Amino acid sequence: MEFIYRGFNSLLKWSSRPFQAKNALIWDYLPSIIAISVIAISVVPIATLVRYYICYKLVVHLSYFHRVNVTYQLGVSMSKQQIGVVGMAVMGRNLALNIESRGYSVSIFNRSSDKTDEVIAENPGKKLVPCHSIEEFVNSLEKPRRILLMVKAGEATDKTIDSLKPYLDKGDILIDGGNTYFQDTIRRNKDLSALGFNFIGTGVSGGEEGH
Repeated sequence: MEFIYRGFNSLLKWSSRPFQAKNALIWDYLPSIIAISVIAISVVPIATLVRYYICYKLVVHLSYFHRVNVTYQLGVSMSKQQIGVVGMAVMGRNLALNIESRGYSVSIFNRSSDKTDEVIAENPGKKLVPCHSIEEFVNSLEKPRRILLMVKAGEATDKTIDSLKPYLDKGDILIDGGNTYFQDTIRRNKDLSALGFNFIGTGVSGGEEGH
């Protein structure tokens, strides 16, 4: 029976190949296919073979639809995203959702990964790509990169910028959306411009709805 099973399985594999592949391999498979088919039909009831074939095709089709679904779900993450948002507190997460609702794909990052995962879990089907490291976040963005910083003003902003700098390229854009002291904005603009980065200080208002 094991011999018959293997032979019939080979027959199914051959039958599922594209037309061109069948023609190319038919002379390799044909003798064994004929021999196994004759033996199988004489030993195993036709009904059993039919049931086996139906089950096989069902599994193949289910696997196909599963692959299509997975590809659809992962399609956004397989390409580069248009903008990134750092900081998934109330303002940051809602701005990310607001931007996404305008048709943009958005990478999101938070220093504590649980907040990043929380945003994704609460918003299934959105064009949001979770990132769990600064390097992953930066690499997920199309160039020139556009990164919106929604972190606390002051030292937290400086630390975030410092963590981003090793992975940035000239021409990338950093947008500070925090309520930053203007002298800090001037300093950061000067420092980052010297490295070839573009820096924009633009405090964001509008509340948690992200208007």
